[in-house]
Amino acid sequence: MMKRGFLNTSKVKKQPLYGRTQSQPHQLEIEEPVETRNSSKSLGREVDAGHPEGVVAGPLPSSTIENSLRTDHAEDTILVSTIPLHFEDGSGDPDGHSEWIARGPTYDKILKLPSFPSPIPKPRRHNMYVVKPSRGMGLGVFATCDIEAGELIFSERPLLVYPSAAAPLEASNPYSRLSSTKKTSGQKEAIEYEQLAEVALERMTEEGRAAYLSLANAHGRDSRPLVGIIKTNGYLTNIGDGPDPRPGGDYAHARKYGAVCEIGARINHSCSPNVTFWFNRSSFSMQVSAIKDIKGGQEFFSSYCRLDQSAAKRKVALAPYGFECKCPVCVHAIPATDQLHEEFPARVQRFSELSKGWIRAPRLDASVLDPLLQLEKDAIKEGLIPEPPYRRLLGIIEVVYAKLGMREKAGHYTEIRCRLNAIGEDDKTR
Repeated sequence: MMKRGFLNTSKVKKQPLYGRTQSQPHQLEIEEPVETRNSSKSLGREVDAGHPEGVVAGPLPSSTIENSLRTDHAEDTILVSTIPLHFEDGSGDPDGHSEWIARGPTYDKILKLPSFPSPIPKPRRHNMYVVKPSRGMGLGVFATCDIEAGELIFSERPLLVYPSAAAPLEASNPYSRLSSTKKTSGQKEAIEYEQLAEVALERMTEEGRAAYLSLANAHGRDSRPLVGIIKTNGYLTNIGDGPDPRPGGDYAHARKYGAVCEIGARINHSCSPNVTFWFNRSSFSMQVSAIKDIKGGQEFFSSYCRLDQSAAKRKVALAPYGFECKCPVCVHAIPATDQLHEEFPARVQRFSELSKGWIRAPRLDASVLDPLLQLEKDAIKEGLIPEPPYRRLLGIIEVVYAKLGMREKAGHYTEIRCRLNAIGEDDKTR
């Protein structure tokens, strides 16, 4: 599941931007936009976005202008590129384009995918959603028809894709406890990152730029304008720097990339979400799929924070967004529900271990289902469907029903589990 707001996490704060040190300057390469796009004039100049007193950002590294599909960039190269590239004749991809701030080898890795660039995945019908005002939450995204769990609702090419290792941005916060030396270094990095975002913004179409600037910025006091929009609206992708992880593994958090989407950014938060995000690398697009049945007219919600934590901890995690969650899960939180959130993975693991013995047993008493079904009911009520342990729980219940010879009920859980597992399935192989 995509996680929003990851630039606020402690794991990222410990990492330098792009893993670079003062003794290892990077080379910035800007993919030359064709005449039909807005060429960037920002490179090599300072931005005037309220630099802290005594902090002067030096010019960005000199650029190498190119307009090609080369895939042999050096390790220390940083690109600002249009994905997929526009053609020289001015024609573009019918599914749209993204601006991408990327390390050279990661850029090369995506372009070398056998199916890149593929058309974006399409839902079963057009116009399955509408963007309109949501009471007390600005704009929101609503279903225009009934949608089943696991169903693709829409796909879109992000406005911007960017590296998550923007840790020094936090050092620009005047309340940071960093030493003055570290804070000054972080402020310079933050200014440079804002410059990179400016380069990307100026390369967008007029419509794309307007869409980006229309998004909320909940970090106005501790971030520069364009980066504040990133921190408020970004979702993690499954693109990452460095070697591919082992099967079933994932990239280190600070090596991942995030994406800001025009429609996806309008989906509001709930600690009981009904949709999830998945990034499809082959088509370079973000997919939004239902994780539970949604009725026409209902609003879509995703989670901006981890759900395996208490209501108090979720409140702290959501504070940077400038709102307090009023979803039923938070409003009705009690110690028992907080305990469920924090212990849910461990509880599922215990049932997983017990199920091994149940499967081997000559006979099985149906009463073993009672705590399993109660845990499933509680997990649904508490919005834990997006968590991976929930799918494991469905599998355990499925196996127990099959062991008891209750094939119809086993098949019901098989169907639900398969629907959820199918989300992003076409892009899980590396």
